[in-house]
Amino acid sequence: MNVHLYATDESVFSLFQALPEKEKVSVTAIIVPQNRINTKKVNRIMKRVTDIPIYIQIKRDWSLDGIPDADIAISWLYSQIILSNILNTHSYGVLNMHGGRISQYRGEDEL
Repeated sequence: MNVHLYATDESVFSLFQALPEKEKVSVTAIIVPQNRINTKKVNRIMKRVTDIPIYIQIKRDWSLDGIPDADIAISWLYSQIILSNILNTHSYGVLNMHGGRISQYRGEDEL
C-alpha cells in the first residue's frame, strides 16, 4: 500500500514500527506545510529522510501534480487544512492524528 505522510513532526515514523513485518507499506511522499518549513521539527524530518521525496504544501492552488500516487494518506500533527480535492485522491481515505485539544479546536461545526 502506498502512503502519503502529511507531517510536521518526526514522530510520524513511529507508526511504521508497530506494523507487522509482512505488511507492505511504501511511503511515496512526505508533505510538509509551507508555513512550517523552517521549524526545528520539520528540519528533523528532512534530515532523517533520505530516500523519500519531500514536497511542500503551499496554501493556495496546491495540487498533487508531480507527486507519486498513494492509496491512503496519514495526516500526523499537521498544521494546514488539506482541501477536499486532495483528500479525495486517496482511495482508502485519510487518517488524521490531531495533537490539539479537540474540545477547544473543533472547528466551526457544533457538536
